[in-house]
Amino acid sequence: MPVPLAEAVKNDFPQVEESVLTSYHRDNLIAAVQPDRSIKKFEEPKGVVFTGTSFFKIFDRVIIAGSKEKLLDQPGDAVISKMWAMKFYGDENVVGRILQYDGSEYTIEAVMENVPANTDLPFDLILSSVTIRKVLDQKNWGDIDDNKNCYVLLKSSADVATMEVAMPAFINKYLGSNNSNDHETSFILQPLRILHFDMRFGNYNTRFPKTVQRVYILIAVFFLITSSINFVNLTTAEAIKRLREVGIRKVLGSSRKELVIQFFGEALFLTVLSTIISLAVIQVALPFLNSLMEMSLTLLMSGSTFVMIIGITICMAMLSGLYPAILISSFKPVLALKNQLGNNVGMADGLRKGLVVFQFFICQLFIFSTMLLMRQMEFIQKQNIGFEKEAIINLPIPEQSNIRTFKNEILGLAGVEQASLNFSAPSHKAVIGTSFTIAGRDQQLETQVKPVDGDYIDLFGIALVEGVKLEDRDTVYSVLVNEKFVADAGFKSNIDIIGQELDFWGKLVPVIGVVKNFNTTSLDKPLEAVMLVNDVNSFQNMAIRINPTDMQKTIENIKVEWENAFPEHIFKYTFMDQQIKDLYKGEQRITAFLKILTLITIVIGCLGLFGLVTYMANHMRKEIGVRKVHGASDASIMLLFTNEFAKLILIGFALATPVAWYFMNIVLNEFAYKTTLGPMIFISGLGVTAIVVILTVGFRSYKASTTNPVGLLKSGE
Repeated sequence: MPVPLAEAVKNDFPQVEESVLTSYHRDNLIAAVQPDRSIKKFEEPKGVVFTGTSFFKIFDRVIIAGSKEKLLDQPGDAVISKMWAMKFYGDENVVGRILQYDGSEYTIEAVMENVPANTDLPFDLILSSVTIRKVLDQKNWGDIDDNKNCYVLLKSSADVATMEVAMPAFINKYLGSNNSNDHETSFILQPLRILHFDMRFGNYNTRFPKTVQRVYILIAVFFLITSSINFVNLTTAEAIKRLREVGIRKVLGSSRKELVIQFFGEALFLTVLSTIISLAVIQVALPFLNSLMEMSLTLLMSGSTFVMIIGITICMAMLSGLYPAILISSFKPVLALKNQLGNNVGMADGLRKGLVVFQFFICQLFIFSTMLLMRQMEFIQKQNIGFEKEAIINLPIPEQSNIRTFKNEILGLAGVEQASLNFSAPSHKAVIGTSFTIAGRDQQLETQVKPVDGDYIDLFGIALVEGVKLEDRDTVYSVLVNEKFVADAGFKSNIDIIGQELDFWGKLVPVIGVVKNFNTTSLDKPLEAVMLVNDVNSFQNMAIRINPTDMQKTIENIKVEWENAFPEHIFKYTFMDQQIKDLYKGEQRITAFLKILTLITIVIGCLGLFGLVTYMANHMRKEIGVRKVHGASDASIMLLFTNEFAKLILIGFALATPVAWYFMNIVLNEFAYKTTLGPMIFISGLGVTAIVVILTVGFRSYKASTTNPVGLLKSGE
C-alpha cells in the first residue's frame, strides 16, 4: 500500500473507526542499553514494526507492564514483548530502559504479552511511526511498498458493501488522472480472517492457501483409511491360522459376543499402542519438520487436542478392528476345527484388488509429482538469469554516511576486484515498484526500480545493449531501462527510447541506456520492466566481487574495514549464488515434504500388497503344494504371484498417468520458466513402483514357494 492511504481512509470514510499504518522491518540489528550503560547487540531477522497508537485500539495485544494510555504517540516510544525483554535485558521489568535501532534511541514505555507462534502479525518490538514521520512523509501515492500495510477497524454499524462502492471515487480523488484504465489501481478490503489463506497478496508471515490445507487433510485421511484397510486385509488374511482357536473356544462355550470383544480388544490394544508410539515419534520428528518447513509447530496437549487424539484412536480401532472381529467370530466351530472354510474368509477378492489398485494409483501420483518438482528445480538452476552470480558477496550497509569512502576502502583491498553500492542484488525478494508516465503521454505504466551506482552493471555482468552507463551521482539524474521496459512502453526498438523523459518521483528524467533483460525475482515469475537509477539515500547493500584464490582472507580483510566504518553494527554477508537459491526455499521445502509423503505412501502401499499376497498365499497353499509336487520351481511359483500383481500395478499406472498429466500441467503453469512434461517422468515413476512391487511380493512369495509341499497338502484346503 502507499503510505498516505491509512490517514486518507480514516478521514474520508465515516464507516472507519480506527486506521493504522504498519511498516515492517526485517534483518534488524538492535542494541539494548544495559543498566551499567554497556550495550548488547542482537541480530533479529524479523519482529520490528513501526506503527501508531491506533494499533492497540485495533488489535487486542495485552499490555502486562507500563502505561496502556497513549502508547506510541511520541517519537522514540517503544513497546516490547516479554520474550524479547528477557532476551535483551534478562528481566521483564524493562519499562524506561533504552534501546537503539537504525541510528535512533527508543524508550520502552510498555511490555506486552508474547506474540503467538501462529500469528500473522509477528511484532515483538513495536516502535512509534512518528519517529520516522519525516521519512514516511516523503512517500506519495505512487510509492508502493510490500512492507507497509493498512489496517482499519470498522464501526459495528458499518456496511462494507457501501464502502466498496465508494472506493473508486476515493481512488480518483487521490490518484486522479494517474489512475488510467490501462493500468488501474484499486484498493481491496480484505477481512482479517482470510489474511492467512489469501494467496493474492503478501503479508508479514508465510501464507497458507485453503486448498493446500484441504489437500493435507485429505492426505492424512487417506493414510488413516488405507492403513486401516491394510490392517483388515492382514488380519483377515491371517484369520485362517486362528480357525482352530475359534472352533475350540466356541466348543468350550464362548459366545460370539465374547469372541468379538476379544478380537476387537486386540485391535484396540494395537491401536492405543500405535497412538502412544506415534506421539513419541511426533515429538522426536517435530524439530526436523519445523526446520524443513520453517514452522514452529508444537505438540500441545490441550483439552481439545487430547479429545481429538482419543477420538481418532477410537475411530481407528473401530475402522480396523470391528470387521475382522465380527468376521472371525462368525466361523462355524465344525468347519473351523476341520479347517474347511475355504476361500470364504474376508472380503471379496475383487474388493481387495481394487484397494491395492487405488493405493498404487495414489502412490504413483506422489512419485510423479516429486519427480516433476525435482526436475523443475534442476531446470531452474540451469537457466541463464541474465547476470553473473559467482564469487560475489552482498554486504548490508547499515548507514548512508560515508558509504562512498567505505567503498573506496574496500576497492583498495587485495583480492577485491569490483564493488558496487545498490539497493539490492539483481534478483532479490525485496523490490521497489513505482508508476511512471512518458513525457507527452497520459498513459500510466508501472515498473520496478533499482537504485544503483555506476559500477553495478559491470560487476554483475549485465550487458548494455544501447546508450551509455550511469555515472556516480547522489540523486536521480538519468535512468537505464531493460528491454522489457522498452517493450512495455510501446517502443519498437531499443534506440527509440534513448532520450525519452520519464515522469516519476516528481521528476522528469531522461533514459540514457538500455540493458539486457535479467530476472529480478525467482523464475516462477515472468520478466518485469526495470529501471536503474542513482539514489544514494536508497543504498542498503554493497556487492563485492572477490578473487576466488584466497577468498576467506579477503573476507576477513573486508570485515576489518567494516568494523572500522560501522563499529556499532554486526558484520554479516551472503554469497550471491546462495541468495538466489534462497529465493526457491518454498519450492525446495515442498519438494522435500513431497519426498516424505511419497515414502509414507510407498510404505502403506507395500503393506497393502503384503496383505494381499499373504491372503493369496494362505488360500493357494494346496495349489502351491500340487505345483511343487509336479516339479514347479520356486522361481515359477514366485512368478505366478508377481504376474498377478503386475496387472494391478499397470491398472493403477494407467489410471494415474492422465490424472497426473492434468494436474502437473497446472503446477508447471505457475512457473514462468518451466521444464517439459515428457514421458520419462512417467516411465521412471513406473520403474520405481515396479521395484517396490517386486521386493514386496518377492519376499512373501519366496516364503510361500519354499514351504515343504507335504505340509501344504496336509493343510486340508
